[in-house]
Amino acid sequence: MRKILPVFIMLLVCVFPLASQTAVQPAGSGTQADPYQIATLDNLYWVTQNSSSWGSYFIQTADIDASSTNGWDGSAGFSPIGSLTANVDFTGSYDGQKYTISGLYIYRAATDYIGMFGRINGGSVSNLTLNTVNITGANSTGALAGVILGGATVSNCHSSGSISGAYNVGGLIGLVSDAGTSINNSSSSCSVSGTGQIGGFIGYAQYTVSINNCFSTGAVSGDDAVGGFVGYMTDTPTVSNCYATGSVTRNNGSGSGNIAAFCGLNGDYNAVQGFTVDGGTIEYAYATGSVTFDGTTNPTDKGFVGIEYGTNNYTNNFFDSQTSGQSSDAVGAATAKTTAEMQDVATFTNISTSAGLTFPVWDFVNNPNDDGAFNDYWDMDQAGTLNNGYPILTWQQGGDQSLPVNLAAFSVLPGDGQVTLKWTTASEVNNKAFLLERSEDGEQFSLVTQIEGQGNKNSRTDYIYTDVNVFNGVTYHYRLSDMDYNGKITQLQTIAATPQAAVDGREEVTISDFRLYPAYPNPFNPLTRIMFDVPQGSWVRLSVYDLTGLKVAELVNGYREAGRHSVTFDAARLASGMYIYRLQAERYSAAGRMLLIK
Repeated sequence: MRKILPVFIMLLVCVFPLASQTAVQPAGSGTQADPYQIATLDNLYWVTQNSSSWGSYFIQTADIDASSTNGWDGSAGFSPIGSLTANVDFTGSYDGQKYTISGLYIYRAATDYIGMFGRINGGSVSNLTLNTVNITGANSTGALAGVILGGATVSNCHSSGSISGAYNVGGLIGLVSDAGTSINNSSSSCSVSGTGQIGGFIGYAQYTVSINNCFSTGAVSGDDAVGGFVGYMTDTPTVSNCYATGSVTRNNGSGSGNIAAFCGLNGDYNAVQGFTVDGGTIEYAYATGSVTFDGTTNPTDKGFVGIEYGTNNYTNNFFDSQTSGQSSDAVGAATAKTTAEMQDVATFTNISTSAGLTFPVWDFVNNPNDDGAFNDYWDMDQAGTLNNGYPILTWQQGGDQSLPVNLAAFSVLPGDGQVTLKWTTASEVNNKAFLLERSEDGEQFSLVTQIEGQGNKNSRTDYIYTDVNVFNGVTYHYRLSDMDYNGKITQLQTIAATPQAAVDGREEVTISDFRLYPAYPNPFNPLTRIMFDVPQGSWVRLSVYDLTGLKVAELVNGYREAGRHSVTFDAARLASGMYIYRLQAERYSAAGRMLLIK
């Protein structure tokens, strides 16, 4: 009995973890029209065990708890989909449909190409979040994939947890290679550690890959080619509209200086054959993380790129000199800014005030300052809540995070033949203009005027406008709205006013000159009013013409006393289109345009 019991205990230890690895074929046939539906961890395990399916279509249909993978395969954990061991790449399509996989565990320290996917070759992964991963591999290790190549695409994928390996280690992907391969709208907050080519987002990017609209926030540490976003770039990759905020530490104090807040090494030098290899393009990017050398004096010139070789391109990049502890960038890849400057949208969009900024500037929501583009990659939370007030990518929050106009007061003062409107703002953000509209019924509004706003201002501003194109005795409703630099209009407040009553179409106001006022409403259908001033009794003619010069109506042709006069024009018999109204009097002539829309 004493001999049997230990054996039974060993069976319990060995068998039960293996029993949890149940391969259950998912619903679906794996075609584009009928993809495999990954709903459970057992479905996911089935994928790892069936390499013949790695060229198929998959969709995830539920959140998956993968924490039990820490007991799989003799504690080696999850086996990557698309692996060097099976000699089969993942070439299919996996759409996570915005679901998550949590607690994925892999410990394969002697194996290359480690991640949920080992190698993705020409395939695609999208809309997937990996939470709290714990992954250890050898070369080319990342949370989502060890390697992507051959024109593969990754979009809207995110990771958190910890990643460790030897070379080519990244928070999301270890190695990215080949023309046409791209990563878009993705992020990683993983802590990342390794020996060389270590990055918070990508370990090693080579050839003409593109990485767009991505960011990393995790701490990064390594010995060689270590960067907050990417460790090593070579052979013309492009990184555009990205940022990194994690701390960067070089573990080996006697190593080289290819470590920096954004990219450790851009380009390469072949010492044996004596030639350089071009690096890549980094544009519209920034970094804020601290840079330190463990065991030796910390650097002061690693604000963005550590070392470069060959020909490289840099456009409109910045780093925070205060949070990074770096006063400069060794290769001139980026411009140093203070924290306050990094939290100011003008740094990224106003060429006249921001040193190092060139045209075209960064593409922000609302097109502030010199921004004339409309892709709206960037936004900024003026309250400082999101990303500590630094720029964010618009996809992070789904759109504009800017604060609206803070309207402190809006008042109206009716007068004799006029209405004066006053309003005060306590602050304005990305405010291009105010729109003042008027209505007689409180429902159909027409634009009265557009007044330039203050753009971005944190102090009080007073505005005043007098509307003289009104009739006494008529109640008018005024609506005030603000318009941002992207054309978005926000209604602020509506208020009503009634000027002094009119008598026989002529108002008793002080008139010093002839004047013709804009027709109101305009556009109209079919009625509009035209108002004009007569300084002394005069013969007056008011006529309406079409655009060919043909007179279509004569509204006034006779003597008029001094005063303000109004006439109603009925265009019921006329066709839709633009018309000209002209006032002629003693040595005075003026005209206006009005649009009839039926």
